[in-house]
Amino acid sequence: MIAAKMISKEQVSKLVGKNVELLCFAQYSVYIHLQGGAILTVEAGLEHTHDGIRRVYHLSTPSNESSLLSILESTITSATVDENGDLQVTASNGDSLRIYKEPRYESYRLKIDAEELIP
Repeated sequence: MIAAKMISKEQVSKLVGKNVELLCFAQYSVYIHLQGGAILTVEAGLEHTHDGIRRVYHLSTPSNESSLLSILESTITSATVDENGDLQVTASNGDSLRIYKEPRYESYRLKIDAEELIP
């Protein structure tokens, strides 16, 4: 078995300054398309804070109950990964996302430039 590599803060910092151009919802995934072809694919639970209200979504949550569309056309102002592998992103509209790193499976993926990053 190959151990997963931790995504570095330097790698996720490449998201800063990119605009959120498109959000796609699938049955068990959310795809956040960013300027320049970068894509954040979420395949686990996530926390979204919008207008000071924190909501936790599971992939079984219907997409029409999500407030994620509020980040559309915003710019990523900060992006970091913590020691547990959770990804934290803040948008220019004040919203923040925290994507939980699940230990048993790929909970999110990042495609930045030609590199695909899987924690």
